[in-house]
Amino acid sequence: MADFSCPICGGDKFVDFRGRTLEECKKCKSKARERAEILALKCLGYFESKKKKILHILPDRAAARFLSKTYGKGYTAKTIDSMAVDFVECESYPDLDALIESANDKYDIILHNNALEILSGLPMDAVTKLDGLLKPNGIHLFTVTVRGPRTDEGGGLMLDEAERSKRFGRGDRNRLFGAADFPRALATVRRQSNPRFNFAARFSDSDLDRWRIPPSEFRDINSNTVFYYVAPSFSEVVVEATAAA
Repeated sequence: MADFSCPICGGDKFVDFRGRTLEECKKCKSKARERAEILALKCLGYFESKKKKILHILPDRAAARFLSKTYGKGYTAKTIDSMAVDFVECESYPDLDALIESANDKYDIILHNNALEILSGLPMDAVTKLDGLLKPNGIHLFTVTVRGPRTDEGGGLMLDEAERSKRFGRGDRNRLFGAADFPRALATVRRQSNPRFNFAARFSDSDLDRWRIPPSEFRDINSNTVFYYVAPSFSEVVVEATAAA
């Protein structure tokens, strides 16, 4: 039997989940994308200090419990009324647009999964707003639901819930993102050459498989792809401001 180890809780037993083989950690209930995001944060050194401020939007159970335990009062979770959370203290808002609009603090880590597809407004506007809430060297990580090469956008079509459910797989979604055009758009907005965290360049396939982060699923752009952005350091901000003056 393979030797597995969850990077969130250390659990070594995994079970199938919704057709995905050994997807869920039996101990903390984490899924591959949560383990991947926590691993990315560990790799980049974000757990070296416990004095950080975290904004976790539409939190997943395992990551939320781990981050809230790690950062204590520095951890803030926010959700929307239709997605009630009972596993961590969480502020609730009428919808995702109101949640993002209300955010005005500065954070070291901003994290969310499958949020941009339910946004009524423009996804790139939300990404830019959240990127702007980062402290120097702060990080913004997220995943989106991907289907096909091109984004299927329905936010401006006034579709009813039944139509959205048929078109996007869920009644609360306004879009599904494309594997080809979304990364390009994100790279353009952020002025990045590569907007995703490259696990294959940092870890061996055997290690990723041991953590139940299937290497094959994290090579291509799909719904498990972790997109990320690290804000400039304080010295870089000063240099940019000086050059612009």
